[in-house]
Amino acid sequence: MQKSQTDSTIVLLLTLAIVFSIGGVVLNYVLLSSVDVPVLSVTGRVTDSSSTVTLTQSGTAGITLTDAAIAFGSGYYNASCTSGKADLQSNRSYVSNSDAGASPTCWINTTAFLPVADFHTIQNNGSVKVNVTAYPDKLDAEQFFCSGPQPNGCPLTNNAAVNTMSVNNEANSCQNSDLDGGFSDPNNLLTSNVQGNSTINICRNLDFADASDSIDVYYDFTVPKDATAGAKTLTVTYQALAI
Repeated sequence: MQKSQTDSTIVLLLTLAIVFSIGGVVLNYVLLSSVDVPVLSVTGRVTDSSSTVTLTQSGTAGITLTDAAIAFGSGYYNASCTSGKADLQSNRSYVSNSDAGASPTCWINTTAFLPVADFHTIQNNGSVKVNVTAYPDKLDAEQFFCSGPQPNGCPLTNNAAVNTMSVNNEANSCQNSDLDGGFSDPNNLLTSNVQGNSTINICRNLDFADASDSIDVYYDFTVPKDATAGAKTLTVTYQALAI
């Protein structure tokens, strides 16, 4: 009798536990249903994209040449010299033969001859820095002075040459290291008895800024003693390449 009462008590407790559990679930559902839970609305997403930034350099390269002619006048080799050549340099003025300090070496003038120094002035009239070079229209200096190139040009000598020297006309137009090496530079021969139609440096970096954009180019003629008679004209072309 006592065991039956105990079993009934256990069944009653289990029943109450189940009822309470179900009731808790129902109650939680009712409570949660009555709560307004905010919802996060996502309107976009992360994407990868690429773009470009462009620039067009519209600068132009150009040079102008003033005082395009250098005239050494007329004369001839002084036979009393033993060097076999005469040196004429346009950076020197030769007023007269009696001017011993300025007379050309082993050269006798027959006309007025360079009363003042003479040169070509090259100006950068573009909007970018340029590399200026020059080349002659003759195959070599013997063709210029003796009417025929090596080896049959000047029959008695092989010392014909034309050289250039560039200097700043306006300060800082071309750094010294970018100018040509001058008359004494063997790498700067415009034409020689062994070097023809060569392109040589005049200024590797000629500026375009106002008041610092021009250089002067002087010429040195080494005239062989057996140069043929007649007028000699050397045409030199200057080229500018943007850098």
